[in-house]
Amino acid sequence: MTASTVRTGTRRPFRVPVMPALVTLGVFGWAAFVVLAALSYAHKPPSAAFDLELLLQGGRLVAAGHSPYDPGLLAGKPVEIQSLFYSYPPIVAQLTSLVAGVASTVMFALWVAASIAALAAMARVIRDRFAPAVPWLLPVTAVVALAPLWFPYTVGALFGNLDIFFPALYGLMLAAALADGAHRHDRRLAVAGGIALALASLKLHPALLALWFLLRGAREMRGAREMRSPDRDRRPGLPLAWLLLGAAAVTGAAILAISLAVGGVQPWIDYLAVLRASTNVDLLDYRNLGPVAQIVMVTGLGPSAIGPMQAGMLAIAIVATAWSALRVDDPLESFAWASFASFVPMPVTWFHHFGALLPIGLVAALRSQVAGARAQRLTLGLILVAFLIGVFGLGQPVAWLFLPLTILAVRTSRPSTVPAPIADVFAGTAPSTTATQPSR
Repeated sequence: MTASTVRTGTRRPFRVPVMPALVTLGVFGWAAFVVLAALSYAHKPPSAAFDLELLLQGGRLVAAGHSPYDPGLLAGKPVEIQSLFYSYPPIVAQLTSLVAGVASTVMFALWVAASIAALAAMARVIRDRFAPAVPWLLPVTAVVALAPLWFPYTVGALFGNLDIFFPALYGLMLAAALADGAHRHDRRLAVAGGIALALASLKLHPALLALWFLLRGAREMRGAREMRSPDRDRRPGLPLAWLLLGAAAVTGAAILAISLAVGGVQPWIDYLAVLRASTNVDLLDYRNLGPVAQIVMVTGLGPSAIGPMQAGMLAIAIVATAWSALRVDDPLESFAWASFASFVPMPVTWFHHFGALLPIGLVAALRSQVAGARAQRLTLGLILVAFLIGVFGLGQPVAWLFLPLTILAVRTSRPSTVPAPIADVFAGTAPSTTATQPSR
């Protein structure tokens, strides 16, 4: 064996068979979920799907011609945070009234299955638009297989909470945020993102993302004017972000019109009464991960401090959203900051709210494929750490470590050279640091 043979001879690198590994994890994760759900249903009363049961009970009341809201809430009585009561807009109960006769266990299975289908569709949309070089089965399988191991999603799924659809809704909004208008399907993405924003805003706090899209569109318009050639008088077209807001407004108006046509104005008057009553809820519960509630519990300031401090937190969330829209260049990082800001306008932040971060991790993982081997390893490593925190920090304030981990993963996934259009980055046509190195 010659010296040159020794120098050039290399071991074949060990590669994990990705698809078999994902399928194995998925089978294990979903089998564990089914076992947990069955054990939870065996309790008396069942400890699974209680959030879904509230929606179904509200639908049954509407089907019987009654208000879906608790009479005590309508009377303004104070309630504890752990109390279970229907507090969604009337349209949700009006929709669930259509399935009021379906058994709760059947609805739970259909509920979770629908969320899985929504996750798969979201992953396919992101792949098709931004990473067509990646086999579509890989991101779809990854999202579906890892979902039960992403505990913010798993907890929401076990509860039957509406938030299990938020990864898909945030994913559609993210896909629209990443679009640059160069593709013929981008306008459809914007419309889909607007519908997603309207649906997510039924839980109120995601409505803050409307501000992000408003300001992001203004930034896009300003940039288009600055880049416009002096010899061209044509005005720049409507930003996709504003098209999204238009679609959200139309969807919201349609939802309201359908609800009023079905039940009249009284359910909405009751809903406003429930929102007023919710200000009397005792928010000091260790499961409430809202920053204000956590600070008040740590400092012992008492419930009276929550109102003024939450007003300050809302102001911080608005400023952070505006800053991310106007000052952060990378649309993925900008949307990530805005997503975290959308978790805190309300005084309650539950662990399952963080499930909406899943599409951000997916996009970061896909984008890291063209950012270099080191960036890819760092990005996937940070995503893995976030997963582990989701497991071992279940329901604990340590979940806020998702914020730095997500932002770091997003930043490491970005190519380190001159920024390129996001579609080019995903397609692998952006310049890379390795491409400029001389050959040896």
